[in-house]
Amino acid sequence: AQIPNNGFETWEVYEDNLGGCTPPYNTYQKPDMWNGALPKSCQTHSYSIQKNNESYPAGTGQFSLKIQPDIANGVRGVAISNDGSDSMINWIPQPAFEIKQRPTTLNLYYKYLPHGGDTMIDQVYFYKKGVVIGNSIYGTTDTVEQWKALEIPMTYKTSDIPDSATIFFVTGAYVQHSESILYIDNVSFDGFVTSIKEVNTQNIAFNLFPNPSSGELNISITNKYDDNLILN
Repeated sequence: AQIPNNGFETWEVYEDNLGGCTPPYNTYQKPDMWNGALPKSCQTHSYSIQKNNESYPAGTGQFSLKIQPDIANGVRGVAISNDGSDSMINWIPQPAFEIKQRPTTLNLYYKYLPHGGDTMIDQVYFYKKGVVIGNSIYGTTDTVEQWKALEIPMTYKTSDIPDSATIFFVTGAYVQHSESILYIDNVSFDGFVTSIKEVNTQNIAFNLFPNPSSGELNISITNKYDDNLILN
């Protein structure tokens, strides 16, 4: 019931094969379960989201999300929690991931370097059977050069528990400039993701490595007596 790939640690290859584009397609890296904006022309290599080799807080992973527009090529500075292209209806995105709770806050860490008065927008849509029952929005024009924690209250139109949600980040509300950059990491509902202390396991029965881990975790078990083992 949480946000998929909320720390932007898992990335995959993404092909610009829509809108009549022909091979060889332009390829990009995108975070799994998230997407951005592509240029108007297949001949142009440009994408609104990039992998940033920095994570915050320390110890929570390796990467964060960088969002930057490319106005000359028609690329808006957006990122959305949707694994494919989102066919918005009246500028409202479609449900992206399942939830079974009624979050009270959206929590995240961000840096924002606006240009020309651009406004960072963080928006969350909640749905019940495809109908929007909540729409929370936060905006600021403030420059934030160092990672900052942000807690956004969630608002609802009904008393229902939503069954799905979509999260939307934008570097500029109406007018955008290519110089504006937004960094996002560790997005979560109802609480902040915090740092993880380094743990050195010295146990005669097993070893875990690496620790902490942002991907694979190896478990080395010494079974001196050839017993049946249960791993919890």
